Amino acid sequence: MTIEELREVFLKKEYTAPIRIGEHAVVVDVKQFLRIQFIECSNWKRELEKCPAYERLMQFWEVTR
Repeated sequence: MTIEELREVFLKKEYTAPIRIGEHAVVVDVKQFLRIQFIECSNWKRELEKCPAYERLMQFWEVTR
């Protein structure tokens, strides 16, 4: 998925925190989490699939669909 597709999917929904996205990762402030991940992705200059923030967004997408 592209960043724009993810942004469209995430911004249409309301989420109830906390959301566990991994064994050691829990999102407690969803809006803040998404805002920071999208900023990090926009600042990433290499392949998007290698961006840690993109990986976190994909994990978030997997557990919330």
